[in-house]
Amino acid sequence: MIEHRWFSALLAMALPVLAVLADIPVGPLPLALLFLWFIGSWALWGLGDFPCPKGFSFTTVVIAAALLLAWPISTGFFAQLGQPAYWAEEAAYRAWRGLSGTASDPYTDGSVSRGNRYLTGAVQMEITTSRRPSETIYLRGFSGGEYQKGEWAPADDAALLQEVKEILDWGNWSNMVDGMYHTMYYVVNREMIWETPPVPISITIRYNGNQYPNHFAPYYSRLTSDWLTAEDGYTCEFYESKDMRLDWNNVPDHFAMQRDWNRRVHKTYAQLAPAAYTGVPRESLLRLVRLAEEHPLRDMDEITAFILDTLHNGAAYSQTPGWAPMGEDVVEDFLFEKHSGYCVHYASAAVLLYRLYGIPARYAAGYLVPPEEFSPGEDGNWTAAVTDEAAHAWAEIFLPDHGWTPVEVTPNSQGEMEVHYPGFTWSSSHLPQWEPAPAFEGGERQEAPVAFDSPSRGPARPEPQQWGVLWGYLGFCAVLFLLLAADARRVEKLRRLDLADCRELFGHLLAAFRFCGILTDLNGTEADFPQRASEAIPAVSLADWNEAVQIISAAAYGQEGPEPDGDAFVRKVYRRAVREMFRRLPWSRKLIFRFGKGFL
Repeated sequence: MIEHRWFSALLAMALPVLAVLADIPVGPLPLALLFLWFIGSWALWGLGDFPCPKGFSFTTVVIAAALLLAWPISTGFFAQLGQPAYWAEEAAYRAWRGLSGTASDPYTDGSVSRGNRYLTGAVQMEITTSRRPSETIYLRGFSGGEYQKGEWAPADDAALLQEVKEILDWGNWSNMVDGMYHTMYYVVNREMIWETPPVPISITIRYNGNQYPNHFAPYYSRLTSDWLTAEDGYTCEFYESKDMRLDWNNVPDHFAMQRDWNRRVHKTYAQLAPAAYTGVPRESLLRLVRLAEEHPLRDMDEITAFILDTLHNGAAYSQTPGWAPMGEDVVEDFLFEKHSGYCVHYASAAVLLYRLYGIPARYAAGYLVPPEEFSPGEDGNWTAAVTDEAAHAWAEIFLPDHGWTPVEVTPNSQGEMEVHYPGFTWSSSHLPQWEPAPAFEGGERQEAPVAFDSPSRGPARPEPQQWGVLWGYLGFCAVLFLLLAADARRVEKLRRLDLADCRELFGHLLAAFRFCGILTDLNGTEADFPQRASEAIPAVSLADWNEAVQIISAAAYGQEGPEPDGDAFVRKVYRRAVREMFRRLPWSRKLIFRFGKGFL
């Protein structure tokens, strides 16, 4: 006969696999309930090596029915059921980051979270500027290249620049290409002929703890100190986007040769960028591909407006959108199923849509620091403390004259979207009207609860709703599984008692006496032990106590050891005695007596 523990293990492992193979989205809460079923059933019947008991069928039906009932409840009321769980998850996350010492580490990568966003508020870096910025600073620390299954691989600009070098074929001067690429937009903008030249902003970035694992820098910048050897921060100079008015022909004669070199690097890179940064895994993003195909567009500004309008009308900002189902792409789940998410989801969706339209685009991540975060210092500089709440993700597109440029696609704190980049301005308050795509059918945009607010992104957190009945049901399920686990521990102890000899049984009996405060001054060797035991536990007669003591003494001091019949008699005495003690205890002590100690 198959053992129940192996049956429950195989079933718990097989159900999610079958669901994924059948292309059925599997949410985290049903999986958690399935896991609890597995643990509870294993604990209840799986301890020891005995086969499935007679009550297995009824137990399985009850647990399976509870599971099936919980599945639609958890699906239909996911947002309400998830809110308290999110708070607990947030507290656990903050505790872990604090205890692990990583809360203050500035770090970013290309992982598109399949779950919720939780922050600690810990300061991760301090930035100092020569004047107060008038625009939000985007400190980019990561740019994404290839996208696969919710992960952006780092953009391989080194390989792309190697191609640029091979095409330009500058010989010994090829080593100049890397430096020119990283600074040319800043340099050309600085050297242009201006009536009133713009003044760049100097920015010094200091990481908390003086560890510099990532390089964060603003757009249109030039590094003026080496970040790899930084001990007290590193410094850049950059232009704000309003001051970027690149006109490659409007430069003085003494800079014309350098302008030509920079322009050749720029044009060669621009020719290669579409092949490197328009790739999309179309087979895993069928609905996103369909959305782009049903809205054919060519003009970049129209494409940008359509993407922003799609995100504005197709999703709501939430830092607790829940967990994406297994077997489904996180971006498609964001845009076509949950209709809620935060910056990593908005940015990923925008980048993939740009690419589907043939626009070179990359996923960018780092920190967003608005002007209001800066405070004046006594030395005339402005300083801002950057916490993990400023961690952000956005899209960046390659513009013909300005290179990689940030495009903000996440709603602000009022739920509105306003986008500005050179030559383009867009606001959600002045929307073009697009015909809704069929890919959006079957679901409404949902306003999801927010865990907490970023300084400038995302709407305010709503008040939680009370769902006492549902939480009572889930609480009952949790208590049930705890009792099952405790009862499994008791069953295991009783099984061992069934196999114990008379001496072990007598030891457990003395332990039960001590727990109940009975005969605590005796150890079982006293001459009057049977008499006092019969007075304390009338359910066992004096004659039975005398016989039990004789059997135990013979087993302890005789040469033959305990006899099976003697063990069986002492076991009967033990059971009558512990039942009598159990009957006298208050209910709280009864729980400990039965489930904690396992005497009965």
